Amino acid sequence: MGKKYMGMMPKKPGAGTKVPTTPKFKSNISRLADNVFTFGTVQDAANYDDTKNHIVRYIATQDFSGAAVAAQVVATLVDPSSSQPDSPVEEHMVTQDDGSEKSTPKSAHKLAVELEIWKADYNDWNRNKKTWTENKSKVYHLILCQCPPELLEHLKSMELWDKTSSELNVVNLLHMIRAVCLKHDETKQGIMSAVNSDIRFYTFRQGKDMSCDEYLKLFRAQVDTINAHGGRAGFHWGTYRAKVAEILARDTKQDTPVDRELMDKIEKDASDLACTEYLACMFIRAADQSRYGGLKTALDNQFLLSDMDQYPKTLSGALKFLKNYKVPVRYQPKAQEDLAEKAGLAFLQATGNAAAKATGDADDVACFGCGKRHRLKDCPTLSKAEKNKAWEAHNKQVAAAAAKSKSGVANINVDKEKAGGDEAAGAATPSPEDRANFDAFMQAWGVNMFNVAPTPSDKATTVTTKVSFAEV
Repeated sequence: MGKKYMGMMPKKPGAGTKVPTTPKFKSNISRLADNVFTFGTVQDAANYDDTKNHIVRYIATQDFSGAAVAAQVVATLVDPSSSQPDSPVEEHMVTQDDGSEKSTPKSAHKLAVELEIWKADYNDWNRNKKTWTENKSKVYHLILCQCPPELLEHLKSMELWDKTSSELNVVNLLHMIRAVCLKHDETKQGIMSAVNSDIRFYTFRQGKDMSCDEYLKLFRAQVDTINAHGGRAGFHWGTYRAKVAEILARDTKQDTPVDRELMDKIEKDASDLACTEYLACMFIRAADQSRYGGLKTALDNQFLLSDMDQYPKTLSGALKFLKNYKVPVRYQPKAQEDLAEKAGLAFLQATGNAAAKATGDADDVACFGCGKRHRLKDCPTLSKAEKNKAWEAHNKQVAAAAAKSKSGVANINVDKEKAGGDEAAGAATPSPEDRANFDAFMQAWGVNMFNVAPTPSDKATTVTTKVSFAEV
């Protein structure tokens, strides 16, 4: 009975059975076929920027009138119609000595110059607005072509979709796509959604296998998410007040009244500078500790010991720090032949302090010339000739220590007739040369392996490798 109905049972997927797979979405625009928006993974934030940049380049290379304006709108997310220049006013507010503000007429010359500038800006704005009105429909639908069906369904469920689609608002559409890619959930209460964005930003860290460029893309995406929804990533009231005081001291005269227009500009500049420097320091602090821990320590120590502020001021400067920093080598146990061939390099690293040995930070070693904590090649007080002389003297000390330590190895040699234990069981006996090299390496780290007095009878030789001070 069972055999009769077995042929009617549905087959399970297995060998010889093709499991249907969903094909990867591709855009119907050939040049942008693979540059599509995605969502649902941690890499989608970086992918959003890449896709948007490809769209900008594609639009900018088209030959229709106003292509440059359309590309600029997509790149900056600023609609030309929303940036109408303000006409100049005949009076301005001046702060008096007692702190009050008084309206004061501008000079005729200043007012005439401002009027000419405004006319030129207004003509440019009006021209850009007209060309953008003509082209925003094609740009809007171009962006929709880069959205997979799943993303389109998600966008249609958002609150702003009806207004955005009816107005063909490209800027709003890109903001909505970015919010989905960065997991900004508008279904949550407004404050809670902002809190979630802040938590993702402050807990974001560079992964061990994450490149610096990818790290920067994801970091900027987190910043953009906060800024796009009414926040200000990196704003700190204390650093902002400090920047305002710094700019006032630098650009204004003491006891001179500051008008409101100038003060607004100073406050805006101070806010931008404070946020930029905060984000640069945050970028360094959230970098991979295993690779860039030495850089963080060096920056902290330099400020502490020399009172020099070498911290990066911009994100591009922070990225340059990470890319140019030489990641210290982690010294792991090596094979015996590697210890012999690289004995010189191992001895050099042994001169570092205990913290450097524990952390593996090769930059935290004592200079052979001045004794301070940096490599000999980076010593600021020695000339090239003095560095070479210090390096030669150090090599002589290392060679003398190795020659002295190897002489004690001969005492452990035994006659084959009296051998027993491991040798009787067939164990291989290391050569005097191998023992000398190993003992020299261990003594450089302060370990006397065999605890014997040196004797001049041993004729073993030590293999050493000369290392240029530039490699230390």
